[in-house]
Amino acid sequence: MSNVRFWLEEYNADGYRFDGVTSMLYTHHGAGYGFTGNYNEYFNDFLDFDAVAYLSIACLVAKKIYPQAILIAEDVSGFPSLCRAY
Repeated sequence: MSNVRFWLEEYNADGYRFDGVTSMLYTHHGAGYGFTGNYNEYFNDFLDFDAVAYLSIACLVAKKIYPQAILIAEDVSGFPSLCRAY
């Protein structure tokens, strides 16, 4: 959270990019795992709920600081609703 806040407040960035999101979202880090779009591939025992909570809260913090902030998540899994506006 402090990184998001720092970049938006100290450097007046107009957005924030979250890199390596696939590695964060799953305990297998996406390595050797194929995603075809079936919801069971995303919402199972491999999902890291702490990472989902972090991304959600970080986005809320960013929008609170700078409502026009552009938020980007670099995710190769195609996680459903990852970039959905709240």
